[in-house]
Amino acid sequence: MKKNLLILLLGICYCNIDLYDIKWMGVKVAECSAEVSDTLINENFFIKLDYKVKSNLFMKLLFNVTNHYTTIIDPTNYNIIFYSKNTTQPNLSNQILKTDYIDQKVTYPGTNYIINENEKNIFSLLYLLSAKKISDYDNIILDREGKKYKCQISIKNEEYILNISEKAKENTGFYENTDIFSWALFLPNTDKKLKINKNKIEYCKFKKGLISFTANRVK
Repeated sequence: MKKNLLILLLGICYCNIDLYDIKWMGVKVAECSAEVSDTLINENFFIKLDYKVKSNLFMKLLFNVTNHYTTIIDPTNYNIIFYSKNTTQPNLSNQILKTDYIDQKVTYPGTNYIINENEKNIFSLLYLLSAKKISDYDNIILDREGKKYKCQISIKNEEYILNISEKAKENTGFYENTDIFSWALFLPNTDKKLKINKNKIEYCKFKKGLISFTANRVK
């Protein structure tokens, strides 16, 4: 009976996948899938966020990137309980990372870096914004693999504008040199905008000077 109930529960689990084209200076360079699903851990349901980024055929010849990020959050308070990434890119050692959950603390292995309660990462932030689960736009703390940032959000012309700044520049986090997408998302003095429509992120735009990246939802 218990086994049948588990199968039934897994059968009705929620899952949604959105696909994005990533363009650099207007030229498509990569594809991204963003998957939101229910996951069962110790007989409790949690929200799993899976982001996968890979270079397209053209860009593979120049700069081949394959990145996979997973964040699991508690649906009762939206705290992060797990984060992992597996990234491959030129001129950077493969970065394989999984957090530990010890004494109700999410820690980066072998370090004093932790993800505190009420902190977000960029992936949980995007999910919570699209689901309209954030009410305070002025006091958001973001974690990027142990490095902390302050995020303030404003809305103009239906676009969410993210103002992200380092809390402690001397803190390098778990990786001093992180992967290109994690690095680009947190570049200082960068315009960061996104648009949400019907609980879907339609696009994200990042611009620094004359350089621009966009991610547009295609499906």
